[in-house]
Amino acid sequence: MQEYQNNYYETDLIYDPYCTSLFARLEAAKREEFPKETLRIWFMEFIRRGWTRKTVKERYEALISTKIFGIQKLEIADWINALPVFTQDEVNQMVQRRVDYLIQRGNFLKDKDYILTEDDKKAIELAVANECEIKYKSGFYEARENYAQERRRLFEEKFKKG
Repeated sequence: MQEYQNNYYETDLIYDPYCTSLFARLEAAKREEFPKETLRIWFMEFIRRGWTRKTVKERYEALISTKIFGIQKLEIADWINALPVFTQDEVNQMVQRRVDYLIQRGNFLKDKDYILTEDDKKAIELAVANECEIKYKSGFYEARENYAQERRRLFEEKFKKG
């Protein structure tokens, strides 16, 4: 009992409308009514594991997106093993957002007189690399356009004389 009390004080999770609404949405999705005792046991297990509201919400969303409803019984193990699953596009978006954030941070920090952490130095390196890539690409496109114009000019000269 002492273990539950200690863990309860370390979490922001309480058996309130937040928890009951998650359980109600789960019941609606599963089209099944769970006994009150089952819900209390789940809640106590969440507390024992030190889960916060954020953890429960993440597990709930993973459970909703991955669990096949109507066939299997839902157990506490399903909550514990529920992990978020992302599509390739979602992963690409998360990575792109992170890269964009680091480039932006690096651009902000590169001209400042701050004491930089290792992460700050990496962000600056990424910003400089991005700048170099942009310059390289713009130079490449410009050279390609110049080449195409020169080829067009030579083509027109050749066939105008002929």
